[in-house]
Amino acid sequence: MTSAHSSPTSVEEWADREALDVHFATPHFKHVAAVFDEILVEPFGATMLTQAPTSMTG
Repeated sequence: MTSAHSSPTSVEEWADREALDVHFATPHFKHVAAVFDEILVEPFGATMLTQAPTSMTG
């Protein structure tokens, strides 16, 4: 099955959620988000991933 449009992907790594929130509050990010709202077929979204534990205890 193919899609009528593609989904761009960007992968970024942040020290913590607070650093990401600071980035989201910057003027340049707010500008890009507003442009995305105007030009993208679907709303811009983000998937937050966290690092899995390296060992299992128990």
